[in-house]
Order: sequence, then C-alpha cells, then structure tokens
Amino acid sequence: MLAGARKERVKVAGNLKYEFSPPAAGVASELDSFIRQFPQRRVVIAASTMPPAVDGDVDEDDEVIAAFQQLRTQFSDLLVILVPRHPARFDSVADKLRNAGVPFVRRTDIASTSLGLPAVLLLDTIGELSALFEYAEVVFMGGTLAKRGGHNILEPAYFAKPVIIGPHMENFSAIVQEFKANNAVLEIDSAHRLADAIAGLLKDKHGAQVMAARGQQLAQSKGGVLKTVAAEVWRAYELGVPEVERTLATRLILAPLSWIWRMGGRIKANREMAKRRSLKAPVISVGALLMGGSGKTPLVTHLAERLHEMGRNPAILTRGYKRQSSEPVVLVARGKKATLDLTGDEAQVFIRSGHAH
Repeated sequence: MLAGARKERVKVAGNLKYEFSPPAAGVASELDSFIRQFPQRRVVIAASTMPPAVDGDVDEDDEVIAAFQQLRTQFSDLLVILVPRHPARFDSVADKLRNAGVPFVRRTDIASTSLGLPAVLLLDTIGELSALFEYAEVVFMGGTLAKRGGHNILEPAYFAKPVIIGPHMENFSAIVQEFKANNAVLEIDSAHRLADAIAGLLKDKHGAQVMAARGQQLAQSKGGVLKTVAAEVWRAYELGVPEVERTLATRLILAPLSWIWRMGGRIKANREMAKRRSLKAPVISVGALLMGGSGKTPLVTHLAERLHEMGRNPAILTRGYKRQSSEPVVLVARGKKATLDLTGDEAQVFIRSGHAH
C-alpha cells in the first residue's frame, strides 16, 4: 500500500519541478540597461538568501556580503546580485550592505543612482529573479547554508549556469543527488568556503561551463512530466465519471430540481450584478489564469510608473494578501510608508516603487 492505494494502481510519472519554462518577456528594459552598462562584468547571483533558522545558524546575507568583500579584491568587474527570499527583509539587507561599506544600489533605485564595479545590486522586487539567471556566470542558491531545506536549483541549471549549494538541500534531495552523481553542481560544506567556491568557478571558465552543461542536460532531460500527469488525470476522470443513462423516472424527478438550482444561480448572479457601481476614473484590470508567478506584480508596477510619468495620478487596488491588519480598507498615499503587517507583501512592492497610491 502507498498512501492508501494498492501498489499496482500507483504510477510514478516523474518530478513536476522539472517542468520549468524560462520567462518569455525577460527582465525590464531599465534593469537590462543597468546590467549591460558594464561591458566587462562578472555577474554572480545569490538567489533566495535566508536568515538563520535557529540560534547559531548561518545568516546567508551576512555570508554573501563577507564573500563579496573578499572577491572584490580579485575581481574589479564583479557585480553581485543579492536576492533575499522575502520582501520583509529588503530594508534590513540594505542596512547590512550600508553598514558594511559595500557599494550597492537597490533595484527600485537604479534609474536615479550611478554605480561603479565592483558592487552589489539588491533585487528588492518580486518576479524578476528567474529572468536574471541569463546574465549570471555563477549562481549561489540560498536556503542551503542556513538550515532551511534548500531551494530549487533547476531554474539556474536550465540556463546552463554553474550552481553552488550548501549542505542543506533536504527539500530537493532526489534532484540534488542526481546532480551530484553527475558532477553538475558544486556543494560546499560551510559558509566559509563560499568566496573560494565562487572565485574558483569564475577563474576556471571551462570547468564551470562543463558543470553547467551537465546541469542543463539534466534539467531538460526530465521534461514531459506535466503531459503525462495531465493524460493520467484525464483518463482517471473518464473512468471515474461514467456517462450513466438515466431512466425516464429519474429524469422526471431530477429535471425539475435542476431547473430550481439553475434559477437560484441566476437570481444570485443578478443580485451580485445589481451591486455594481461605476467609478469616475478609467480602470485597468490585470489578471491571469495562473495562481502566481506570471508577472502580474511587475506589470502593474510598470503601468503605474508609465502613467505617473505621463502626469496621471494612478492608484492600485489590491487584496493585501497575507496582511495582518483587520482594517477593511487600508489607504497608503504615494510617497508614504506602511508596515508589512498592515499591507502584505505584494502591496509593499507598489508602495516602495513610489508611483501610485
């Protein structure tokens, strides 16, 4: 028995995490221009860095900053893109960079800030990391030095980038075991080895490319799982929901009940529609068929910025997902600040961009 099902009825199709497609649109033009202003650059991405899980654990942002301080003496053209995992930590990581004397710029400030290399770009936005892997020479995957169980290494591997991980990849053990068996990832046993690991890959371009090519081959070789799963789900649906022929007596009993149910649905819909009211301002609705990760937040931020530049006075309406406040409505004027508990993660991106209410 497996999860309550007989063994002969269980079919393993593969790992859905291998079903990754790179973003079609790429990064925002201003971010692309910022990176490409440095013709000679060595880009290292520290992706999804995490704070300590327990007392005495590693703070990955501190370790990345320490590694940068060591590497800047060897690589004058170094650009480290530091990507904290949670938006609530953007400000605290910026303070750490500032206190350490590291030259850096926040992603949201690149249009108004000049910077020379070596330096750090703090990615304080949501939804842009995946497209940035294309620019990297080396990727350190966060959540692996701290005891966090790791993050998915398949995205940078898909772009043929050499990936460095720490010892904690418990959440992706099957994937990392296969990568290690094929020498497609570089594992370090402690944070003190991070700078040397990055330097080694930057200096050994051929070795880094060979490792990255192996990772890319693994990442792409396990595709097709989604089609297999979808086919099995559809087959199970067809078997589980048979088209049963109903008798005349059954139809006579159930048909009137279905009419009542449909009528109730229409009445409810009409009541909801009657509550509608028009706004005096033009409305742009941004949505998607996907649950998340489709780029809605960056698109709304971009629209607000363009409208603001045109002299408009845009306002953004959002549900405030995961906010802690019990207030039915929270209003934050453009240029003002509000706590994460009051607004939720997504709204913080809009607030910090400074382009809309």
